[in-house]
Amino acid sequence: MNQTNRLLSEIYKTASVGRDTISAVINAADDAEMIHELSMKRAEYRDIKTVAAKNLARNGIRPPHHSAEGISAMAKTSMKMHLMKRDDPSALAKMVIQGNTMAMIGLIRDANRYSKADEAVIDQARNFAKSEQKFINKMKQFL
Repeated sequence: MNQTNRLLSEIYKTASVGRDTISAVINAADDAEMIHELSMKRAEYRDIKTVAAKNLARNGIRPPHHSAEGISAMAKTSMKMHLMKRDDPSALAKMVIQGNTMAMIGLIRDANRYSKADEAVIDQARNFAKSEQKFINKMKQFL
């Protein structure tokens, strides 16, 4: 697989995991404003995932469903363990910030790692990372 498709696969996986874990956080949240912000982010993840899947399909590649599902399951399990201790908005925001920080780092790392990918796909990964940072800043109000 070439670097463009590898980077698209990483974008797809990151959006898949983000969507799945944000859905779990929404189910645990009670704060209406937080639920709204999380729902908006979930829609963004859905859109990013859709675009990445279409680009992969155009290149003859099937999206990497299995690995994203495994990561999502681990993230959900970790979240449930943390929520057993405390499920207030601050605890949820902290988990979301940590997850988004890991995603942001991964996207930047992958954009650098796959430097020979199509420039538009590298830009997509970098813009996704910037979006993660903006969302982290939004979540800080709930700490």
